[in-house]
Order: sequence, then C-alpha cells, then structure tokens
Amino acid sequence: MEEGLKEKVAEALKAHVHFEPVDLKNLGHSDHYVDVKEAMGCPAKLNLIADAMYLLLPSEITCVVGNGYGGSYVPVLASRHNLNFCMIRDKPKNHGRIKGHLEHYIPVANDKVAILDDVLSSGGSLKETGDVIHSETEAEIVCYGVVVKRGDLKVELSAPLKYLLSVEEILK
Repeated sequence: MEEGLKEKVAEALKAHVHFEPVDLKNLGHSDHYVDVKEAMGCPAKLNLIADAMYLLLPSEITCVVGNGYGGSYVPVLASRHNLNFCMIRDKPKNHGRIKGHLEHYIPVANDKVAILDDVLSSGGSLKETGDVIHSETEAEIVCYGVVVKRGDLKVELSAPLKYLLSVEEILK
C-alpha cells in the first residue's frame, strides 16, 4: 500500500468517530460509532477511501460490488481505477429489461469480483451480497473488503475478507 495512505485514512476517519450510544444492525449496542458514510460525504475523504480500498484488492479483480449506502464508494473506486461496478438492490426489481437485485454492470462468468462495504460488524451484509452474486451471476467472488473492521466475522464467507483498518487503529 502507498506509504502512509492507511494512516491518512485513519486520521481522516477520527473526525467521524461519535461517542454516543448506538444500536448496530448486526452487532447489538455500542457506545461509539465510526461513521464512514459521513466521511464519504467529503470528496477528498471519499477519494482517499476509494484509493486505499483499491490497493487492498488482488490485481485480478475485474468488478467491484457494493450494497446500499455502505457501498457508496464503490462507483468512485471503479471509476478512478477502471473497473466495472455493480450495485445490489435491497429488493429485487420486477420491471424493466433486467430483473433481480443487480444494477449497472452485471458480472459475467469470467469476472473476478470483490464485494465491498464500509464497516464489518458481523459479516451479515457481506454474506447477503455474496449470496446474491452467487445466485444471479456466474462470476467468481475473489474477496470481500471493508474500510473498517468493527466486529468479528460471525458468518462464513465464500472468499477471504480484507479490511483497511480496525476500530482500534482509528481510536488510538
């Protein structure tokens, strides 16, 4: 990874740590929250996150996949690094030319996919996204990646998990 890039992301995210009670989607209750989505509202931080995440990916990746707002950096990463991108809808679309959960580029059999999100709490959202890719495409999932690893993986993923930073690295 580019010298100091990881540290720059950690420093950028420190301004988006909120010390207040919060209920997490897949991890229960916490007394603090790293708001990566809030950080991505700033173009310089969004580009920094996208570039750092790109450097985590294996060189064979041809398509990056995001889900919901946590994957909002995925199109930026794809555009800046000339990769295809696919976004997953919460509910399948039953109208139009292409039905199902997939939007934008639809991965094909020879694609090598990375599934990306902002924060890992338990892995539930990553697994759901992987299940959609497995059921609606013939693409190979090569890895899963998150900006911040908040919790421990509680589900089995079909490929290795990569993360840029742990919560502890941001809080130090």
